[in-house]
Amino acid sequence: MITELISWLREKGAPLHPGATDQELAQLTEALGAPLPDDIVALYRDHNGMGEWLYSEEEEDEHEADEGYGGQFFRLMTIAEVLDVGNFIYDDLAFSVALRACIPDRWGCFWTDDESNHLFLWLDGPLQGRVGLLMHADTCYPVLFRSLESFLRAQKRAGHRGFAYGALTGDYPPQQTTASPVEEQGVVAQLQLLLQDETDSDERLMASRLICLLLPWEQSAELIPLLDDRDFYVAEDAAESLGKRRYGPAVEALRRAILAKRPNVPSAAAKALCQIATPEAIEAIFASPAGYFRSASDPWRVAEAMIEAGYRFRPGSPKPEYCAPSSDTWHPFTFPCPNKILYPERFQDAS
Repeated sequence: MITELISWLREKGAPLHPGATDQELAQLTEALGAPLPDDIVALYRDHNGMGEWLYSEEEEDEHEADEGYGGQFFRLMTIAEVLDVGNFIYDDLAFSVALRACIPDRWGCFWTDDESNHLFLWLDGPLQGRVGLLMHADTCYPVLFRSLESFLRAQKRAGHRGFAYGALTGDYPPQQTTASPVEEQGVVAQLQLLLQDETDSDERLMASRLICLLLPWEQSAELIPLLDDRDFYVAEDAAESLGKRRYGPAVEALRRAILAKRPNVPSAAAKALCQIATPEAIEAIFASPAGYFRSASDPWRVAEAMIEAGYRFRPGSPKPEYCAPSSDTWHPFTFPCPNKILYPERFQDAS
């Protein structure tokens, strides 16, 4: 995969720097405190990072509507940049003694989109080889890709236009029953105990986020109690994970979460119901107040989720109307959404 990626970068004219020296690689290894994976060494021997890879206005116009794309390319940083980034990022990511007992916090931050978002690689411990995301040195998704190869394939698939970090998806959380590595199961079990006993909000959030990402799909029901967690950030993460997992049995709990007068949780629960998109999930949204909408595009996203679930739409007066897949009865789309916000070609005749 490394050879394939390098060939692709050169073919596309990426601004690659000359390869790193043995001395530079030794300096990086010493600074990170762990051996560098062979693939990382191979990348740096070929090119010691790359410059910012901007795309043309034509490329931007062509891809601006693509879901999940349109951000800057996550480029490999130079070794000097990796060392410099480490001076402030690693302090932000430092684990407590309790968390470190579950997962050694040793990683290397190797990629950036030059918009304060970084991707890092776990260098040892039970999550060794996984790739995570740090957004603006603030919000951390500790695992996104199960391996460096998985990330590099996704990067090549995204192409020059790169990922839009807000829509960046990978191998976590699982969306179907898959064989979960034994080491991940062990981490989850330890973190669940830690979550019960830990009092520090930052540590609880990191523990819960790892649980939400690593928990096997068939154990998704264990996330439902977290919707009522005393920390609304933990509850928000649980809702987000249940939505990405498209876990249908969580519909009723998510409906209740919409009604909860807590910061962030109602909108996260509503989005999760849109992602689950079963008839029960859609009806749960309509049974809830519309106050969770945070932007004018939210009603459109609900409508899109309904269309994907088999619902039909038609222009109404003054708002669109919808019809369930197994029904001939049309209902007004009661949320703030004029006819023009939905693509006309997506409407279907009442007949």
